[in-house]
Amino acid sequence: MMLLAGIVIRYISLPAPKTFRRYCDFSLVTVEVRPTTISKINTALQMAYLGGLMLSPLIDTGAGRLEYLVAATTVLSGLSYIFSKNAVRIIARK
Repeated sequence: MMLLAGIVIRYISLPAPKTFRRYCDFSLVTVEVRPTTISKINTALQMAYLGGLMLSPLIDTGAGRLEYLVAATTVLSGLSYIFSKNAVRIIARK
Protein backbone atom coordinates (compact mmCIF):
# COMPACT_ATOMS: atom_id res chain seq x y z
CA MET A 1 0.00 0.00 0.00
CA MET A 2 2.82 2.43 0.82
CA LEU A 3 4.54 1.70 -2.48
CA LEU A 4 1.33 2.28 -4.42
CA ALA A 5 0.66 5.50 -2.50
CA GLY A 6 4.21 6.68 -3.23
CA ILE A 7 3.80 6.01 -6.95
CA VAL A 8 0.48 7.88 -7.10
CA ILE A 9 1.67 10.84 -5.00
CA ARG A 10 4.83 11.16 -7.10
CA TYR A 11 2.75 11.26 -10.29
CA ILE A 12 0.25 13.77 -8.90
CA SER A 13 2.95 16.08 -7.55
CA LEU A 14 5.20 16.00 -10.64
CA PRO A 15 4.99 19.26 -12.59
CA ALA A 16 4.45 19.17 -16.35
CA PRO A 17 5.75 17.75 -18.58
CA LYS A 18 5.20 14.36 -16.97
CA THR A 19 7.71 12.08 -18.62
CA PHE A 20 9.14 8.78 -17.43
CA ARG A 21 12.62 10.32 -17.22
CA ARG A 22 11.37 13.19 -15.02
CA TYR A 23 9.29 10.74 -12.94
CA CYS A 24 12.43 8.71 -12.17
CA ASP A 25 14.63 11.78 -11.57
CA PHE A 26 14.81 11.77 -7.78
CA SER A 27 16.84 14.98 -7.73
CA LEU A 28 13.50 16.64 -8.59
CA VAL A 29 11.92 16.71 -5.13
CA THR A 30 8.14 17.09 -5.23
CA VAL A 31 6.95 15.83 -1.84
CA GLU A 32 8.09 16.23 1.75
CA VAL A 33 7.18 13.44 4.18
CA ARG A 34 7.47 13.95 7.93
CA PRO A 35 7.24 10.90 10.17
CA THR A 36 4.35 10.83 12.62
CA THR A 37 4.71 9.83 16.26
CA ILE A 38 2.76 6.60 15.77
CA SER A 39 4.98 5.65 12.84
CA LYS A 40 8.08 6.08 15.01
CA ILE A 41 6.50 3.92 17.72
CA ASN A 42 5.54 1.38 15.05
CA THR A 43 9.12 1.22 13.73
CA ALA A 44 10.48 0.63 17.24
CA LEU A 45 7.93 -2.13 17.87
CA GLN A 46 8.70 -3.76 14.52
CA MET A 47 12.43 -3.80 15.31
CA ALA A 48 11.76 -5.26 18.77
CA TYR A 49 9.47 -7.87 17.23
CA LEU A 50 12.01 -8.89 14.56
CA GLY A 51 14.83 -8.95 17.09
CA GLY A 52 12.75 -11.14 19.38
CA LEU A 53 11.91 -13.51 16.54
CA MET A 54 15.57 -13.89 15.62
CA LEU A 55 16.49 -14.66 19.21
CA SER A 56 13.52 -16.97 19.86
CA PRO A 57 15.33 -20.19 18.83
CA LEU A 58 17.88 -19.49 21.57
CA ILE A 59 15.75 -18.02 24.34
CA ASP A 60 12.09 -17.43 25.05
CA THR A 61 11.66 -13.77 24.11
CA GLY A 62 7.88 -13.67 24.06
CA ALA A 63 7.98 -11.96 20.65
CA GLY A 64 4.77 -13.69 19.63
CA ARG A 65 2.87 -11.49 22.06
CA LEU A 66 3.85 -8.41 20.03
CA GLU A 67 2.17 -9.60 16.82
CA TYR A 68 -1.17 -7.91 17.33
CA LEU A 69 0.34 -4.74 18.78
CA VAL A 70 2.67 -4.41 15.78
CA ALA A 71 -0.22 -5.07 13.39
CA ALA A 72 -2.38 -2.45 15.10
CA THR A 73 0.33 0.22 15.10
CA THR A 74 1.08 -0.53 11.45
CA VAL A 75 -2.55 0.15 10.52
CA LEU A 76 -2.65 3.27 12.72
CA SER A 77 0.59 4.50 11.19
CA GLY A 78 -0.79 4.14 7.67
CA LEU A 79 -3.98 5.93 8.66
CA SER A 80 -1.98 8.73 10.27
CA TYR A 81 -0.29 9.45 6.93
CA ILE A 82 -3.62 9.44 5.13
CA PHE A 83 -5.47 11.73 7.53
CA SER A 84 -2.70 13.95 8.94
CA LYS A 85 -2.40 17.37 7.35
CA ASN A 86 1.28 17.70 8.34
CA ALA A 87 2.65 14.26 7.41
CA VAL A 88 2.77 14.60 3.62
CA ARG A 89 3.22 17.96 1.93
CA ILE A 90 3.41 18.54 -1.79
CA ILE A 91 6.12 21.09 -2.45
CA ALA A 92 5.01 24.08 -4.54
CA ARG A 93 4.92 23.17 -8.21
CA LYS A 94 7.14 25.16 -10.53
